[in-house]
Amino acid sequence: MHCIELAELASLLAHHSPMLVAMRVRIAENALVDYWVQCRKRLDRWHARLGDYQTLESAVDAPRLASATRAWWAAHQALIDEILLAEIHVRVFAATASAIDAATHSQEASPIAHNVFLAHLDARNRVMRLLLHGRGASVEQTAQWNKLRRSTERWTDRLLAPLIAADSQSIVYAYDPARAHAYAIEWREESDPTTQRLSATLGRMSMRSTLQSRVNGRTATPHSNRQIADSILSCLSQQCFDDLGIMRSSAHLRFVQPGDAGDRKPTSNLFPSHIGDNLKPSVKLPTRWFL
Repeated sequence: MHCIELAELASLLAHHSPMLVAMRVRIAENALVDYWVQCRKRLDRWHARLGDYQTLESAVDAPRLASATRAWWAAHQALIDEILLAEIHVRVFAATASAIDAATHSQEASPIAHNVFLAHLDARNRVMRLLLHGRGASVEQTAQWNKLRRSTERWTDRLLAPLIAADSQSIVYAYDPARAHAYAIEWREESDPTTQRLSATLGRMSMRSTLQSRVNGRTATPHSNRQIADSILSCLSQQCFDDLGIMRSSAHLRFVQPGDAGDRKPTSNLFPSHIGDNLKPSVKLPTRWFL
């Protein structure tokens, strides 16, 4: 399973997050533990392969070091792609867990999801240090990874829009708070469920096209990605799906749960005090589908 598919799963999760928050769905503890275990296994594989670079620099003599490091970068291109791409689903899942805990007045899911998020930041920081200070990577490769990094950051902020509208504290998982707030405002203005669904579908298609143009098509840990996807799906209870296996919408809740979760509105405090007035967008920004 390619990490782009995990990003698509994150897109679906983010789009349906208002329903999850409104239903006050509690994530099963065993599913959360499985998510943590699978993510840690993948992180261990990443760190082991990233550590090979330091071993290479200390073990290879100077005349052969340049060719050896070039070979390392060529062999680990899929690894770098995957670490940068994976942050999309890590941030979205952490924000979803935080919003659900806020709705259920608990601290069950968010600590585990946040721990995975922090561990992923460590792997990402190692990659960024290698790109800045490592030897052997070509200028073309580095430029392509920088484009991938910028694309993942923008798409993550776009996917977080429904979550930020439902729980303003989810802004901590955005890269650019001002940009993420602008996307959240747009999402709330698109109040019609059909428009929101079409917007999410077009966005998901555009995201896949953009990310595919930034990677080489291979993936470093396909089996781990599949297990992580399974663990994320396991975190969603059966009540989140209808008889056809399709996730229920917020509009559905207004019919089946009148006066309760279906009528609950997202938090009105779209701009929390810790963000600051200087970050509030003064004009409505257009949604950028093609980043």
